[in-house]
Amino acid sequence: MLQAILVWTGAVLGFSVLLLMALGPIIVEADSWWYERKLRRHARKAQQRRRELASV
Repeated sequence: MLQAILVWTGAVLGFSVLLLMALGPIIVEADSWWYERKLRRHARKAQQRRRELASV
């Protein structure tokens, strides 16, 4: 029984690591896209604030 639990635990962890390695480039690409989007959004808000302050 203990051996079966250990085998299943090893299989699940092994599969998880394999899946993470396979999806690694996609995860990195999505993270960089999200970060660039956040930077552009904050830059746009800052530029809008500067325009509002300059027009006052």
